[in-house]
Amino acid sequence: MPSDPELPGKPRVDGQITGLAGEFFVAAELLKRGFQTSVTFGNAKSIDLFATNPETGRMFTVQVKTIRKKNVFPISHEKVQPNCIYVFVILNRVDAPVQYFVVPGATLKDGAVYAESERLHIFASGKSVDAAMEDFSCQLAHFFEHYTNLAGDEVVGMAAQLREIYLAEFEARR
Repeated sequence: MPSDPELPGKPRVDGQITGLAGEFFVAAELLKRGFQTSVTFGNAKSIDLFATNPETGRMFTVQVKTIRKKNVFPISHEKVQPNCIYVFVILNRVDAPVQYFVVPGATLKDGAVYAESERLHIFASGKSVDAAMEDFSCQLAHFFEHYTNLAGDEVVGMAAQLREIYLAEFEARR
């Protein structure tokens, strides 16, 4: 197995294993939420999972795109199926939580654009770069006002960390 140039001495992980890890993660999340779920197996398939809501009987097709660390998700705009649900999974390191984003195929087909800040915990979208950045800016302004108006003893845990990040980020820019 070839070595990953970014991780000296560690073998590069097979893309098929990464894909399966993402599919099983999404299947587990769907099962946990009460959906009947089936994983399809095979190479070059267009559907990774079938999921059925037992309360409504509605069936969903799910395509899972998985990467091991933050990067771009390889997806062909021409192959996007508007009636499919797409789940983009970032596996991360073993000691970090998996991140995932659920996007309807129709949204992808419309050419949606995404903007995010992992550090500030903001994920925004729009039909253009300008629209995504406008959504991002609105959320940023909202959270900045929210967190900076709270006293230090009014927040704990992640909220306290975000308050400190917002204060540090914007104090540095003044």
